[in-house]
Amino acid sequence: MKLLALDFDETLALTYQYVIPVWDTFMAEWLVRHGHYATPEAAYGEMRKHTFNNPYGCGPTFLAKHFGRNTAWIDAFYQAVAPLATAACIEGGMAPNPALNAKLAELAENGYILTIISQAHRDYILPLLPVLGVANLFPPALVVDRAHKRLNPHGYEVAQHLTSHLKPSACYIADDSAENFPHATSCGYICAHIHPEAPARKVPTAQAHHTTLLSFLNTLPLHA
Repeated sequence: MKLLALDFDETLALTYQYVIPVWDTFMAEWLVRHGHYATPEAAYGEMRKHTFNNPYGCGPTFLAKHFGRNTAWIDAFYQAVAPLATAACIEGGMAPNPALNAKLAELAENGYILTIISQAHRDYILPLLPVLGVANLFPPALVVDRAHKRLNPHGYEVAQHLTSHLKPSACYIADDSAENFPHATSCGYICAHIHPEAPARKVPTAQAHHTTLLSFLNTLPLHA
């Protein structure tokens, strides 16, 4: 058996098209609420520069560092925005990807232990799994959310402890954020960078580079 861990946003599901407008609006309001800007409009300039392009691969983490806020501030933001982001995906028309789901099911039937390791919140991820048609493939107990996946190895270790009784012979992680790979690598994961420009970027901490998750999954051998 092999552990196959997937990031959620922009890896398992293309969510940014639905989430970003809601996310940006709430983030601006959050910064005003906590006294960092006088108006949401004033907050947007800093956010647009750093929300998705920063050394942490996480906009709220960057802003927390910028304003001297702690991890609790970041977690509170994620908890507050989770239901809004979930609603945006559902109302925006998120739908299953039949080809991807069929491949995931095939891998699960052939010895791959499917897990999710994401910096998103469980209150956001879990309601979307049925919408994506994969709730039967990712049991809640194997969804490691942002309470554990931070910018350190902890979340990857959690997934390994959850599945250690199955004795996986190898661990894979597919993620669109290359910032996470050094931490995954330190836990022995084989890293696949999933990004539209991944083959051109050639992230040095990734062992594979694919434009879509499905193209990566198609390279995995069956009978894990």
